[in-house]
Amino acid sequence: MINIVGLAVGIAAFLLIIQYVAFELSYDDFHENADNIYRVRNDRIYADSHDKSAGCPPVLGPTLKREFPEVLETARLLGTKNMNNIATYTGDSDKVTTLNQEKIYYTEASFLKIFSFPMLSRASESALEQPFTVVISELSARKYFGETDPIGKVITIANGYGSQACKVTGVFKNIPENSHIKFEFLISYKTLTNLHPRAANYWGWNMFNTYILLAKNTNPKALEAKFPALIEKYKNYGQDYKRAYFLQPLQDIHLHSNLRYEPEVNGDAKTVYFLSITAVVILILAWINYINLSTTHSMMRAKEVGVRKVLGSHRT
Repeated sequence: MINIVGLAVGIAAFLLIIQYVAFELSYDDFHENADNIYRVRNDRIYADSHDKSAGCPPVLGPTLKREFPEVLETARLLGTKNMNNIATYTGDSDKVTTLNQEKIYYTEASFLKIFSFPMLSRASESALEQPFTVVISELSARKYFGETDPIGKVITIANGYGSQACKVTGVFKNIPENSHIKFEFLISYKTLTNLHPRAANYWGWNMFNTYILLAKNTNPKALEAKFPALIEKYKNYGQDYKRAYFLQPLQDIHLHSNLRYEPEVNGDAKTVYFLSITAVVILILAWINYINLSTTHSMMRAKEVGVRKVLGSHRT
C-alpha cells in the first residue's frame, strides 16, 4: 500500500504541475492568426533610465498601416482600469440596473478582425464601426438584460472620458482564461475620438496598446529595422530622450512581457520552466522510490519462499 500510494502521489503531483504549465504555455494560441499578430513595444531611452511600455501614441497604428504594406491591419486598445466606470441600463419597465463595471476598453472594428474572439450575435467585422456602439460579453448581457435580447438596447457608461450612451451591437462569448486581454465591454473607438479628438492622430498620450497583423512570411525583425526611419520622419522623440519601437509576438506576451500598461498581470517564464523541471524530478523520484521498495520487497519475498520450500510447503 505504501509503495502504490507513494507512486500515485508522485504521478498526481506531476500531472497537476504539467497541467498548469501547459495552461500557461497555451496563452493566446486559440487565435486563428496568432503566429502573425504582434504588439508594439514603446521604449523611451533617457540618459539615466530606460522606460519600456506597452502603451503607444494613438496615431502610431494607422501610421504603421499606411507606411508599411506588410502591415495588413492595426488596432488600438485603450483600457479604463485606472478610472471608475459606471454602467446603467434602464429597461422597458423603468427598472434601472446600475453597476460598477470593470474591464472596459475602447477599440476599433479591426480588433475583432485581427483576433478570433467568437461572437454570439451580429457580424464581428461591423459591430464597432459606428460611434457610440458597444459589444458586450455573454456574462454582461445576462447581468444587465437577463434573458432579453440585448441587441439594439442602449446602455450608458460614465467614466473619466465622459458619459456615453452606447447601443449594443454585438455579444461575444466570455473571454477564455488563457487570453492576455480580458474584457467585458468593447466600446467603439469612434466614441472616444468624438469625446477626445486627440485620440485620432496625436503623437503623445502614450497609453494605447497597439496590435498589428502582419502578412504571412513577413520577417518581423526586418520590419523593426524600418522603425528608426519612421521615428525620424515624424520626429517622434524629445530633446531629453530617444524613442524606439519593437514588436512583441502575441504568444510571448503573457510569459515574457512585464511592461507599463499591460492589460492584465502576466505570468513568468522562469517560474513555468522551474515548475516543469520540478514536475519531472518528482516523477523520477517517485519512480525510483517505487522500484527500490519493490526490489527490497521481492528480495524479502524470495527468502520467505525459499524457507517455505525447504520446509516442504506446496504452492497453495
